[in-house]
Amino acid sequence: MTSDEVLQGAIDLLQDPERWCKKHIARSSFGMPAGDISTMGVIRSTCLVGAIRLAARPDHLFQSLPASNEAADRLRMVPEVAAFDIGHGCPIPLFNDDPNTTHEDVLLVLKKALYDTP
Repeated sequence: MTSDEVLQGAIDLLQDPERWCKKHIARSSFGMPAGDISTMGVIRSTCLVGAIRLAARPDHLFQSLPASNEAADRLRMVPEVAAFDIGHGCPIPLFNDDPNTTHEDVLLVLKKALYDTP
């Protein structure tokens, strides 16, 4: 799997606004944080990081793979996401969870990562 496929898969996963969430990597079909759930069948929504991981490995949310790591690296290069780099940690969750970030913003940065980064 390539990072292009992961980014496109994340776009596909998050196309429906009901499939996107903030503050947790995923939420269950009951709306609860899905801390130990690892199958797509019980996950209702994911954050940006969760979508990248699920796109790379649909059977396991909590494992990153080389393709998902590369996709995340490309996402960090998108200016809207890079603006949240405060020198430690990952700017992707900070961007995702910011109160001003909308569903449309999330899809836009994924598309920019797919089409505008090497």
